[in-house]
Amino acid sequence: MDKMNLIFVVHNHQPVGNFHHVFESAYERSYKPFIDVLEKFPKIRIGLHISGPIYEWILKFRPEFIERLQSLCAEQRIEILSGGFYEPMLTILSDKDIKGQIKMMNEFIYQKFGQTPKGMWLTERVWEPSLPLLLDGTGIEYTLVDDAHFTYAGKKIDELGGYYITDKAGKILLVYPISQRLRYAIPFAEPEETLKVLRDAHNRGFSGICYGDDGEKFGVWPKTFEWVYEKGWLYRFFETISNNESWINMLLPYEFISQYAPTERIYLPTASYQEMMEWSLPAESIPVYEEFITYLKTNNLFKKYEPFVRGGIWLNFLSKYPESNRIYRRVLKLSERIDKIKSQKVKEEAKRHIYMAQCNCSYWHGLFGGLYLNYLRNALYENAIRAHRIIDEYRGGQWAVSEIVDTDDDLNNEITLDSNDIYCIIKPSFGAAIEEIDFKDVSFCLTNVLGRRKEGYHHKLFIKGSDPKTEEVKSIHDIVRSKEIGLENYLIYDRYPRYSFMDHFLSKNCDVNSIRNEAYVELGTFINSQFKYKRKDRKGSANVECEADGFVRIEGTELPVNMVKRFKLTASRPELGVSYKIKNCSDRDIDCYLAIELNMSLLASDAPDRSLVIPAENMRVEKFKEIITAIGISGFSLSDGYLKRNFVISSDKIFNLWHFPIETVSQSEDGFERTYQGSAFILVFDLLIKIGSEFSFSIKILEEELK
Repeated sequence: MDKMNLIFVVHNHQPVGNFHHVFESAYERSYKPFIDVLEKFPKIRIGLHISGPIYEWILKFRPEFIERLQSLCAEQRIEILSGGFYEPMLTILSDKDIKGQIKMMNEFIYQKFGQTPKGMWLTERVWEPSLPLLLDGTGIEYTLVDDAHFTYAGKKIDELGGYYITDKAGKILLVYPISQRLRYAIPFAEPEETLKVLRDAHNRGFSGICYGDDGEKFGVWPKTFEWVYEKGWLYRFFETISNNESWINMLLPYEFISQYAPTERIYLPTASYQEMMEWSLPAESIPVYEEFITYLKTNNLFKKYEPFVRGGIWLNFLSKYPESNRIYRRVLKLSERIDKIKSQKVKEEAKRHIYMAQCNCSYWHGLFGGLYLNYLRNALYENAIRAHRIIDEYRGGQWAVSEIVDTDDDLNNEITLDSNDIYCIIKPSFGAAIEEIDFKDVSFCLTNVLGRRKEGYHHKLFIKGSDPKTEEVKSIHDIVRSKEIGLENYLIYDRYPRYSFMDHFLSKNCDVNSIRNEAYVELGTFINSQFKYKRKDRKGSANVECEADGFVRIEGTELPVNMVKRFKLTASRPELGVSYKIKNCSDRDIDCYLAIELNMSLLASDAPDRSLVIPAENMRVEKFKEIITAIGISGFSLSDGYLKRNFVISSDKIFNLWHFPIETVSQSEDGFERTYQGSAFILVFDLLIKIGSEFSFSIKILEEELK
C-alpha cells in the first residue's frame, strides 16, 4: 500500500481595523515562531493561507518575513492558498466583487511568490452549493471544508479521505474534507494522537487525509504559546512526522490532487462548522439547541445522531443583527455605484476600500468579539465612507441632495441626505429617526452604536465557570469565564434600535437611570410610527419634511398630537439641522417631558483624547463611561483628539441632558466581557403645550476642527 499522505493547511487571519499591537502579537507569538520551527524540518510541507490584512501589515512592518516565505516556496515546501483578499464572506457579494477579491489575491501571490494559486481558503468554512458556479473563471480548482459538512450529506466520518468532486451547473470544484479528529488533536494532544488518526485512515485504505485550521491556534489562543513553543509541542510534532517517513508523507494540497483521483462525487448542503451554525441561531433558540445536545449526550445518542443536528446558516447574522445588515447593504449599494464608474483608475481605488469594508469579521458574532468590537465596525464604515468620498470626487462640484431609496432592502423606503460633507439616512417607517450620520472628511460614522440585546450565552453568566487558573490547555470553544465580577448586572436589553432623533414623551418622574435601565413608560406613539414625507430640495440644500399624527397618554387619556420634523443639509457647511413642530390637537394641556434621543460614539469611553464637553459657568469635561446629568443647557460637544474634530450639538431651546454609556456583555476568546458601544444623549425638554398651541425648536449637529 502507498504511504499515508498528510495534507496540512494553516490559515492566518486578522481583520481589517484590528490594532497594530494585535497584529504584532500574533506575528511574534504565532506566525513567525511557526515558520522558525518549520524551517528546521525539510520534510515538512504545508499549504498556507494568509489573509490580505496580514500581508499588508507584514509588508509594512516585517518585510523580511515575505522573503522567508519566498525561500520556502522556491523549495516547494509551501503552497500558498488564495481566497478573497480581505477575507470576505464570498457568497454574500456580487459576482464582480467575488471575482475582484480573488483576482486581487491571485495577483498578489503570483507577484510575491511566483505561484499561480489553484486552491483557496473558504472563509469560516461557510459552504454554499452555489460556490462552484460563483468561483468559475477565478482559477480556483479546490477548497477545504470540515468533514462535518460531508456527514450532513449522509457520509460517515470513517468513510472520508482524500478529496471529492462537486459541481454546480457543470462547473466543477474539488473539496477536501478537513478531519475533525486532527483539528481537535492539533495542537492540544500529543503528536502520537495524530499518528493514531493517520494510521486509522491508512488502514481503511485512504491515501490521504487533510488537516486545516487557524494558525492562531499555534500561539495566540490562550496558553498555546507556552504549550506549542516553550514546551516544544510543534517541534515534537514535526519531529514525529519526519521520523515516520517510512509510512507518512507530506504532500502539498494541489500536489496530492495531481497525483491521486478524487474519492467520489459529493453534493454538500449549506453549512459551516458546528459552533458557527449554533451562533447564528436566534438567541432564544440557542439554550434549547444546547439542551437538545445535552439530552443526546446524556443518553449516549449524540454520536449516532450528530450529523442530523444542525443550527442555522451564516446568513442568519444579517437578520439577527440589524447593525450588520445595515453596513452590509451600505457597502453592497456603494459597490454597485462604483461598477458604473467609467474611469478604471477611480474604480480600482474605490473598489479597494469596498473590498476592505467586506472583511467578514465585523458582520457576525460568536465566540470572538466580531460585531461587538466597535473599532472593527468603525473600520468597515471608514472604508465605505472613503469609497463614497472617491465617488464624490469623481462627480465633482458641491451639492446637497435627498433621495428616496430602500437602503436596507426591507421594502420600506428610507430618505438619504447627501452632501460633500455629510451623509445620513432617515427612516420614515420608524419615527423619522436617523439611522446613520457620516462625516466624510474624517471618514467617520458618528452613529456607529450597537444595541444591547439578549444573547444565547447570557444564561451562562449565572453558572460558575471553569477555574481560569487551570493549567490545562483547552480549545477556546471550551473556555468559559468572566473577565469582571457582576457582569450579569449589565444584562439590560434595548426595546428600540439605537437610532438618533427618536422622540420619547415621558412623565416628569422619569430620570436618566430609568431610561438607561429600560424602566420607563413611553407616553407617546411617535417613536416607531410611520411618518409621511416630502422632499423639498432647493439649490444648495437638501430638505425633507416628515409628519405624523399620534397620541400622548396623560393620566390614561390619549391626547392627539401632530408632529412635523424637518431635516436639512447644505452644500457649504458640515451641519445637519433638524427642526420640530409639535401641535397639541387635544382639548387638554399637555404637560410632560419630550426627550430627543441621540445615540453616538467616539469609540472610546475613557480615552484621554475623547470627552464630553458641557459649556456652563464652570465648563464640564466628562468621560463617556459616566452617567451624567446637566441642567438648563443649550448645547454640548463630543471632542475627539484623535480625529481632531468637535461634534457640536446645540438647540435654540434650553434642555436638560441625560447621558449614559451603552455597554454590552459579550463573549470572547478570553471570556465574558463588558464592551462600550457608544453613548445615549437624551435632550430633555420641559414640555407644556396649551390647547391648540405648538412647541417648536431645532437641533443642529455641526462638525468643526478641534483647536
